[in-house]
Amino acid sequence: MRLDFYGNSLGIIIENPVYGVGTGGFAKAYVAKAGPAAFVYTDNPHNEYLLLAVQLGLMGPLLLGALFVVAWKAAARLSPRDQHLLRALVVAMAGGCLFNSFLYDFTEGLFFAWAAGVLCSGLSGNVDKKTRPLQAA
Repeated sequence: MRLDFYGNSLGIIIENPVYGVGTGGFAKAYVAKAGPAAFVYTDNPHNEYLLLAVQLGLMGPLLLGALFVVAWKAAARLSPRDQHLLRALVVAMAGGCLFNSFLYDFTEGLFFAWAAGVLCSGLSGNVDKKTRPLQAA
């Protein structure tokens, strides 16, 4: 079933690569793509990257990847323990998104946001002058 979900999702992405079908438009686009002979219809391809690409175009998964890269780089400014925890969280989330829609399913996405926020909460005091944002004049 998942291979059908993936194949039909890729077909939708090929037809709508720039803007996608719109947020929340996956189920309707999937039914239209799969047709009446489909084994099963779904509102979730069980792959976060495909879901984002279908709904938002190819920019969707690229932005999610950028979020993971920013979190990975931010980990370098943490203590060794927190650095390993945040990077493990990023790897788990990025890998999990290949096999399920972690952000769509809410619990995992909420956990990622909460855990990353807690781990990065001490960063404001650790910014050195070279990386500090510009101050308004």
